[in-house]
Parts: sequence; structure tokens; C-alpha cells
Amino acid sequence: MAEYYHVINPQKNLYRITSQEGSYSDLIVGKDKAALIDTGYGIGDLPGVIASITKLPLVILISHCHCDHIGGNSLFHQPIHMGEEDIPTCPYTNGRLFRQSMMDGVKVKPEGFDGEEYLSRGFGDVVPCNEGDVIDLGGLTLRVWNAPGHSVGSRAFYLEEQHVLYTGDSIGSTILLFGYGAADRETYIATLDKLLKLPFEDIYGAHAIHAMKREDMLLCRRVAELADYATGTPFPNPIKNGEDARMCCLPGMTPQDEGKPGFAAIVLSPDA
Repeated sequence: MAEYYHVINPQKNLYRITSQEGSYSDLIVGKDKAALIDTGYGIGDLPGVIASITKLPLVILISHCHCDHIGGNSLFHQPIHMGEEDIPTCPYTNGRLFRQSMMDGVKVKPEGFDGEEYLSRGFGDVVPCNEGDVIDLGGLTLRVWNAPGHSVGSRAFYLEEQHVLYTGDSIGSTILLFGYGAADRETYIATLDKLLKLPFEDIYGAHAIHAMKREDMLLCRRVAELADYATGTPFPNPIKNGEDARMCCLPGMTPQDEGKPGFAAIVLSPDA
């Protein structure tokens, strides 16, 4: 089942574990330990892929509670570190409804995949991590930053020696800031202002294969500040049925401009 994943090595010590789902897990290998950020959908043999890269002791960190980031938690028999504000939400975001939706979206599943086992999985032995926590991997240091917005318990992880920031779903061309467990827009802007003070050079998000830059975070801040819910485009809400949500783009842009240089959008609920 290891063939289900594809591994790229964009920088020394850093590995991006990718698959057809488009939700990436990141492996950082120090001299003494390795750290895994997010367990993705958990459709394939993620522990096997990691073992093929390193045999070092593993620390597992989660950017936030959504199922496409914690779907593989229970494949690992060890503590899983995540934002304590998100832990109460895990039974909801890891439920059969969300797992079924993810499983249905995967067209080619690994040989031997057991759908019923997948649907009935838990979300692992989750324990809190909070801003100020430091993970020493041996020559590489990860620092935890609280990053509420996409979820109230979102976390970002800064790799000091290589000036790399891991942000989960907090940075991207379209930011989702709605549904059960999301923070409000003011809180998200405060998160960005805090993260922008870090001396990072590259940003890795969980749904963008290539590194993003400071300019991408600035675009996220700008659209969060300028977004006008009243003129936004209705957005199908897969997270909370019945809640109206709208996609608000930067002034002069529409959802059809996604992929163009300088595009940014944010999906808001009425009270965000």
C-alpha cells in the first residue's frame, strides 16, 4: 500500500507525502527524531511510507481537527498532538458522514483497502499542544503557534533553522472561515498579523504542493479585511448543512479568477 503515496523532497530534511486526495502530510527529519504534520485522509499505509524514509522516533502534530487532516491518526499507536480547542470537535469532524464523503472522493483505492474499517476508525490518542511548545528533533527545532481562524484550535509550526512555516489550511488561495468550529474574521486577521512577524521564507500549506511566500499570506490578510459578505458568491456548504456561506474575492475578482496571479478569496458565514 506504500505505492499509494508519492514523496517529494523539496528541501534538505523535509518530505512532502502526497496522494490523489490533494491533502499533504509533511515529514521533518532531524538527527534524533522526526516530526509528522497531519495524517491526511489515512486511506493508504502512511506509517509504512514514513518507515521507508526514517526509522527515528516520531512526533505527530496536527494542524487542525478536520477529517482530511486527522483521518490517519488511528494508524499510529502513540500520542497525537493538536490544538486543545479542536479536540472536542474531533468526534464530529471524524464521524462516518465525513469519512464516507472522503472515501467516495477517492477513485482508486489501495489494494486491500477495507471501507468499513475506515468508516469506523477513531481519531487516535489526541493530546494538547499549545503556543510556546518546542519540539527538539536534534539540530532542527519546531515551535508551536496558536493560529485560530480556519478552526478555533488551528496550529502553525515554525521550523526555525530552515525558516519554514507549516500552516495547515490557514494560508491558501481560498480560505474557509465558516461552519462548526471556525473562528471569526477578526480573530483570523490577528492570527495573520502574529505569524507575519516570524522570519519565515517558505510556507507549506496542506493543500498546495509548492511552497508559498510571504506575499501569499499578505493576500490572505487583505481579502480577510476587505471581504464583503453582502456581495459574495453563494458557496455550497459541505461542513454545516443549512448554514449560508459566501465566497468573497479581492475587489475586482470573481471565483472564475482562481488560479490567476494575485487571486485570493475567503468563504464566510453571515456572522464571520
